[in-house]
Amino acid sequence: MFFISHSSVRQIRHVPRRMFYRSVFGILYATSLSFISCEKKAPEPTITYPPEQVQFHAMNSTYPNAYKQAPNEIKKSAVFNACNQWRTQFVKEHGGTAQNWIGKVKSIRTDQGGDHAYIVIVSTAGDFAVSFETGDELLPSFDTFMQFGKTTSLEKGTKVYDEVGSLKEGQYVRFTAKFAKDKERGVKEASVTEEGCVDEPEFVMCFDDISPYP
Repeated sequence: MFFISHSSVRQIRHVPRRMFYRSVFGILYATSLSFISCEKKAPEPTITYPPEQVQFHAMNSTYPNAYKQAPNEIKKSAVFNACNQWRTQFVKEHGGTAQNWIGKVKSIRTDQGGDHAYIVIVSTAGDFAVSFETGDELLPSFDTFMQFGKTTSLEKGTKVYDEVGSLKEGQYVRFTAKFAKDKERGVKEASVTEEGCVDEPEFVMCFDDISPYP
């Protein structure tokens, strides 16, 4: 709240109308900013990542620099292949599943009518960002069908579909999901380029459970 004294009113009479409106607008704008700055953001939760998730992120974080420093395309592809081989072996050793891993919901969307839902969860364990997502398949590919018998999208009427329906973007979640397999990369990853696959991996998952964290 602000007040204008009688002496100020007398002075305002001699101020051009345009300057007067600009002054009043400036005061209102500054006042609104002060209210906004007083709003406190919700504190980030203290996250205790599962050891295997920390290991997964830590090892993935070693490949981007090696890829960028490789002197030519042949060496870069060798790094790309080594990265995918390690991921495939890790996933195999852990039963193909990310069990109770933690991340933040980046996006939730549906197809027309909401028969299928799609979610992207980003985790920064070890300060290296990795995305875990449903992928965009409306119909299952041959590999997906052979592995799961269905698409990796969240189908209406399932438990995990209903779970995601109560979430919002920016919310931390705990999830359990199976890594989708891929003939070329071993573990299905949605990036188009080698560099994207190494530097900003987006793993396609078949989610079994997604719940709020903590």
